[in-house]
Amino acid sequence: MRIDILTVLPEMLESPLNCSILKRAQVKGLCELVVHNLRDYSDNKYRKVDDYPFGGEAGDRKSTRLNSSHHTESR
Repeated sequence: MRIDILTVLPEMLESPLNCSILKRAQVKGLCELVVHNLRDYSDNKYRKVDDYPFGGEAGDRKSTRLNSSHHTESR
């Protein structure tokens, strides 16, 4: 089973994904965990993935303007 994780902070997931049950499942070949950095798909020269708030509420949202060519090349 392959599990793809999209995140802005892939470094924070290195430790939890390489310990305990998840690590043993990967070693046994039961699952494959692939972490994708959203910033790698950004067309912005600053690798920005956040967009402006929408609807006047607090919080942020992710931009939908990501480079899809990087995704198709990595397959």
